[in-house]
Amino acid sequence: MLTGENGLINKSLETKIQTEIGEIEERANLIYSNKLMEKIEENLKDKPAIQEIVEQLEKEGYKIEAVAVSDIKITDISLEKERVSIGKGQTNTIRVILESLSEPYNYYVVIDSKYYKMNLNNGTVTIDRVESNISDTEDKETILMAKSEDETIATVEVDNENNTIRITSSEKTGIVRITVTYGSYVKTCEVKVCDTTEELEINSVRARIATGYTRWLLATTKPESASQEFDWSSSDTSIATVNNKGIITAKRPGKVIITVKTTDGSNLEKTCEVTIEDGVDIETLTDYQKENVVAKDENGNLIIIPGNFKVLTSEATKIEEGIVIQDEIENEFVWVPVDSVSTGTKKVADDIRLGRYEDFGIKSASGNYVPKQDAYNYKEKITILNCQELVDNGALAKDLEAFINNTRKYGGYYIARYEAGEGDDGKAVSSRKKSSWVDIYYYEAKRLSANMYNNDFVESDLINSYSWDTALIFIQKYSGITDYADRRETGIVCNISSMGCPNYEFSTETSLGTNRYVSRGGHYNNNSAKIRYTRGSDEKYNFLTFRPIIYIK
Repeated sequence: MLTGENGLINKSLETKIQTEIGEIEERANLIYSNKLMEKIEENLKDKPAIQEIVEQLEKEGYKIEAVAVSDIKITDISLEKERVSIGKGQTNTIRVILESLSEPYNYYVVIDSKYYKMNLNNGTVTIDRVESNISDTEDKETILMAKSEDETIATVEVDNENNTIRITSSEKTGIVRITVTYGSYVKTCEVKVCDTTEELEINSVRARIATGYTRWLLATTKPESASQEFDWSSSDTSIATVNNKGIITAKRPGKVIITVKTTDGSNLEKTCEVTIEDGVDIETLTDYQKENVVAKDENGNLIIIPGNFKVLTSEATKIEEGIVIQDEIENEFVWVPVDSVSTGTKKVADDIRLGRYEDFGIKSASGNYVPKQDAYNYKEKITILNCQELVDNGALAKDLEAFINNTRKYGGYYIARYEAGEGDDGKAVSSRKKSSWVDIYYYEAKRLSANMYNNDFVESDLINSYSWDTALIFIQKYSGITDYADRRETGIVCNISSMGCPNYEFSTETSLGTNRYVSRGGHYNNNSAKIRYTRGSDEKYNFLTFRPIIYIK
């Protein structure tokens, strides 16, 4: 019987240990369930092994010890990886799996230097509540051995306690074979030593995906001679899984972080925030909606259809074509997607960065157009051709912060399909039935745009530099006119009319010069869609008009 102060301390410690065992047991069973779902989705018939659960627990910081079972008959060995790429002067550890008719190891959770045996029976993990004595249980008769065929490229060390091999590369690039033996069993691993990764890029940092669809992300490294092999993982595999190619499978609504890591020893990683929602087929939304509706196209892209609008399915049903919506008085707007865009489930997804652009031809390693100012640093005063888009003092946009945040949240915004026209009631419209509203001062254009909509569903404003430039990128990406921003194109492209010509259009961008206001777009005899042209408050011409935008509330 425990008595006195020591007895109370020991009892408290034992209670703490038992509580921790219960928490580890619960976590182990969740890991088993997640890994079983991954195998089912990948059409694998085998069930998760206890080794896989132990490996994940160890990654999470739990201490687990493997003890070889005496007199067990090993039938073969296998390597966790049979081909790896590694940077110069880096290390990589590979697990060696001892295969047998039964589990070759007993696994023990270690708490306060005490050992508690783990068991896996019929898909349930249990941990003994009674401490185990593991002395004299390790079989030392057969050990792992490994050898490099060229130690000038890479050397190898063996860790028999954990059944792993540790490969260390030299400063010499090349390919070398590592031979691993355990008694009479032999396996080889091909090691490619590359230049070490200096930069890692993922082609999308945010993605919105409809439940049940896939999205293919792309990771790239610099220099190009570095390894292009990666480890991909999901923060919650019950919401979305990701395979070793970067293909995400959206399982149920929720948010999840997809992480890609280099495997060459450089230890670089990037993440993509993924939002999954159920979506209504966009082809069905041909009536005016009573509220904002989450819709999806055939590739699992999500679009918000605002209340009081319907979809003109005759114009487009896929996001890259330019989804057109129309209100009850026939104003028409086109959805401009931002972030990840899928044009086919068997293709790497595109990405459109919401931003202010100066050079519309610069692309990143993953093929994305690169803005000079993106949505992450929109509060900074970054100058493009002596122009800025202000947020606070002096801002011309109604609420640029709301536009940025809501566009990122919902994955896009709407741009007026046409240059603004004058409605019968003196209000601004976006209709093919009305000609462009020219001979108008800046503040009139701004007021008319801002007052076009202000309801529970959307907010309207005069077009800002983010929405203008990103629309040009959208057009260049999907119209086939890859230099659209540099042209004076007329007509409708991706269902958006005349951004390059024939009229200049006011924007909310601000000039640092004498003339404060900035117009965008070209004219028949001058400039191009990307141009920024400064204007005074007293300027109005028969070739100067405006274009509203709307964004989801």
